[in-house]
Amino acid sequence: KSLSEFREGRRGGARDTIGFEHEEWVLEPGTRLFVAGEVSDAGGVLTIRKPAKGDLVVTTRSEEQLLDSAAGSARTAGIVLRVAGAAAVVLAVVGLVSLL
Repeated sequence: KSLSEFREGRRGGARDTIGFEHEEWVLEPGTRLFVAGEVSDAGGVLTIRKPAKGDLVVTTRSEEQLLDSAAGSARTAGIVLRVAGAAAVVLAVVGLVSLL
């Protein structure tokens, strides 16, 4: 990590924020990267840019690590959804019983 600092946010408009943490990292030559985006060779220069749909991803994690992380998040969301659904059913039953 070559830089880590808090930068104050901007006031006004729809994006009010008190600020954000800004970090910069230096990669050693030979560091493997995973990049997901759109590639263009317009003007004879190869460039990578944000795709029309989705985000530009540049990471030192492998594609497999990213997929594993996303699968874990999906599993967690599924569990939370089931627990919330069960709680909603229990509360509905308790509400109906209390009306009788």
